[in-house]
Amino acid sequence: MYWRSREERLEIVKKNGISLFYIPEKEKTKELCLEAVKANGISLEFVLERFKTKTLCIISIKSNKDAIKWVPEEFEDVHRFWRIMYE
Repeated sequence: MYWRSREERLEIVKKNGISLFYIPEKEKTKELCLEAVKANGISLEFVLERFKTKTLCIISIKSNKDAIKWVPEEFEDVHRFWRIMYE
């Protein structure tokens, strides 16, 4: 799947965050990844590691608690937040 413009990619991931899977790595941006996890937290799986921040991870698990699977281990406080919220 290929979307020609940045705006088109942004609109697609806003509607379906999992669409981030189809976007080539070189075209993924922080903004695109943020919108994807807002739409569906599970899309954190397809976010480039360099874009994964604590804030982005918290947004993703608020959107979908199962996104915790893709939160980096070094974000211990995010894992702690998840346990408080969902256990």
